[in-house]
Amino acid sequence: MTTVNREDIGRDPSDAHDPPPAPPPAPSRFRPRLPGRGGEIALLPYRVTLGAFVLTFWCVDIVSPALPDIGTSLRLSDTTTGLVVSAFFTGRLVTNLPAALLVDRVGARVVAAAGGFAVASGSVLAAIAASTFPLLLARGLQGIGVALVVSAALLSLLRVRPGEGAALTAFNVAAGIGSALGLATGGFLTNQFGWRAVFWLCGLLGAALLAGALSNRPARARAPVGRTAGTSPMDRDTGEAMGPGVTSRSPLPVHLDWRAMAIPLVANLLVYANYAIFVVAVPLRAAGHFDSSAQTIGTVLVILNFAHLGGAIPAGRFVRRYGAARTIPISLGLVSLATLVAPVM
Repeated sequence: MTTVNREDIGRDPSDAHDPPPAPPPAPSRFRPRLPGRGGEIALLPYRVTLGAFVLTFWCVDIVSPALPDIGTSLRLSDTTTGLVVSAFFTGRLVTNLPAALLVDRVGARVVAAAGGFAVASGSVLAAIAASTFPLLLARGLQGIGVALVVSAALLSLLRVRPGEGAALTAFNVAAGIGSALGLATGGFLTNQFGWRAVFWLCGLLGAALLAGALSNRPARARAPVGRTAGTSPMDRDTGEAMGPGVTSRSPLPVHLDWRAMAIPLVANLLVYANYAIFVVAVPLRAAGHFDSSAQTIGTVLVILNFAHLGGAIPAGRFVRRYGAARTIPISLGLVSLATLVAPVM
């Protein structure tokens, strides 16, 4: 009696002795890992991002009123005193791109915490610096920390509030508040306790940034497919990449139109060049020519900062209504006019 295996029914007799199919290849041990679950990335909550901007820009501008006293205490020339600011922005410059890339790999929470630790450490080292070189190194470390925090907070904000102009308006308002606090407290502390007190306060603010990043439950967003961090915000419903200079709206890898990005990049460069001159030249000029105290310098800078803060909300509305292409020439024209008028006032 012949028995028939049920698995052989309907099979070609020539295939009866074929070897079994090869098992699928084992998955690679080295898999790209994203923080979170299911391809999600950990972002900072909305309120935490705003608080991070306030504390960070508090640390950024708090040093400006103290620059003349730093130069006098360490016997620095005006040029070397300017390097105290240059070292800080150099640290930010070299860290901005790596910080943005790290957000999608380890999460905004980790990046912001690392930035808070760097700000606190650099501030303490600056407070105890006895000569120029250690101070410049400490300022560079502060700049690295600020770049990490700002990148983590800004990328979180752009994904939580992706509407045109809304995220940048919130950023400008929070940063303006932080700058005002920094300028006011920087002048007061320098006048009352000396310039080293400024950096001790920055150390406390850095510790607050570290604690805030670690103590809050992170928000989560779907990781964009094939997109580098920071290229453009995502549509809240479709997950598609959006923003000026982006030539594709599909979830596939997007390509930046660098011609479209050139004007905003140049405009941003001009704005920061003007800002860097402003935060160095005004304090040194006021101290050297008018014999102004640190508190007076801080008050003057706070008034100018309030003008910037007051223009942030109308500027955001102008961008949403008329577009960035019209806003940039108008804003640069106002800056140029004010710069030309200031020396004769």
